[in-house]
Amino acid sequence: QTTQSCLQMIFRILASFFNWPLLADPIYEPLLKGSLKAMANRISQELTQEESTCDLLAKSAYTYLEGFTEYIPNLMSAVALSKLLVAIYKATKIDSIKRNTAAYCGKLLKRTWCESESTSETNKALEYLIKYHIEWSLDPLQTSEEICGEAVPELIGEDAKDQSILYPTLTFETFSCYYRCMLAAVVNCVKNIPASSKHNTCTPTGQVLLECLQTLELSTKVFHILINLVKSFDNRRVIIAALKYGRHFIEAFLKSGIPIIDTLFKLRKDDVVSVLKTLQQ
Repeated sequence: QTTQSCLQMIFRILASFFNWPLLADPIYEPLLKGSLKAMANRISQELTQEESTCDLLAKSAYTYLEGFTEYIPNLMSAVALSKLLVAIYKATKIDSIKRNTAAYCGKLLKRTWCESESTSETNKALEYLIKYHIEWSLDPLQTSEEICGEAVPELIGEDAKDQSILYPTLTFETFSCYYRCMLAAVVNCVKNIPASSKHNTCTPTGQVLLECLQTLELSTKVFHILINLVKSFDNRRVIIAALKYGRHFIEAFLKSGIPIIDTLFKLRKDDVVSVLKTLQQ
């Protein structure tokens, strides 16, 4: 218990430091590099603050911190470390650290933890991991589709299991945590369709528009799956999430999706009709 508390406290203190807003100021770059170097030197004494770039120091520091995974005893300590990795990305803005953190959160979600009961505290911790696993992944929609299309079905039907094999942290009790994060990711993907693409009819191949249409297709597919899951997970938290994010999805679709559909209707009629049918189901 003492080891757990010490680990969590160290991770939280370091995360607070890297979350310091002024750390992004160029004036404090030596402080940032010096802090990263202190951790990076744990795995390589050859790195020097003067000769090494911030990118190299940050990646080495990340590798060092990731090595603590095997010593992490419980979920709360794992989340504390994840928050530190998130803080390092926000301080350095290195894209590879962002992707690695998404994958790292996924590894934690695919691990069985000692916490046997679902409490508000553990659910909050899980939701943090799920959020960054999905939102910071290379393709949030595909990640959401994998969870709701492969992991969630393991909990329903005649051969229903107590927990998912693919994601052991996914149970009937923790489903609402996953559900909210997946719905939020789908809504964000539709909202983030580039505004310029709505009028981007001059592109030689129309590649931008086609990519936006593909985003709409997968978004509506995943959204349809998620809404249908309400039938199997009929509880207050799931229903509230479905109503809340369902409204946000429709608003985002009308604002960002309809202009794409208007532009491509004549060129990709079948695809457009398929998107609208899926939305109506």
